[in-house]
Amino acid sequence: ILKIDFIGEQFKHPNLKVLDLQINDIQFDANVLPGLPSLRHLRLEIKDKIFNEINLDHEFLSNLESVSIEFSKFKNIFVDFSRLVNLKYLELIGTKRSENKISLIPEMFASLKSLEEMHLYNLQLSNSDIEGVFTDLKQLRVLDLSNNEIDNINVETFKGLDNLTKLDISGNQLENVSAHVFVKVFPKLDELVLSSGDRSE
Repeated sequence: ILKIDFIGEQFKHPNLKVLDLQINDIQFDANVLPGLPSLRHLRLEIKDKIFNEINLDHEFLSNLESVSIEFSKFKNIFVDFSRLVNLKYLELIGTKRSENKISLIPEMFASLKSLEEMHLYNLQLSNSDIEGVFTDLKQLRVLDLSNNEIDNINVETFKGLDNLTKLDISGNQLENVSAHVFVKVFPKLDELVLSSGDRSE
């Protein structure tokens, strides 16, 4: 396990499995991480910059099993996950600030066929932001959407999550949601978190 203050120099180690980076720039390209054939877990922490680009579109990252990205400030950021075909765990963490916004499109997670657990919290996501983005995640079992701006549960928004067993949708703006909706949208759900308290930042 290695935790460093990332300054952009190339880093090589054949046995490294877990890499924890603190980034002090406005963008990150994983191309600065060649020579890490054993890497399975990547965590990026970006602070004090308005971040706008993350490039993970590299073949040598295809064996990653987990990715965690924590943003302090971001605006209309897009992350390419298309190479991460073996990813099982994905975590994107933001802070509730007016300038923060992440861009999600249906194709963004299309290649994550092995994904089992996803956490998308404090990203100011609304229903329109997430509609259709889960369609290809047939293996997803756990979904955390806490502290966003989701106001409704419907089939179109959560299409594709037939195998979901745990949903955390606390700290959102849900209103007048009938209990039977969860049965229709998430037929295998056995754990649901609906508390109104926000996560601490």
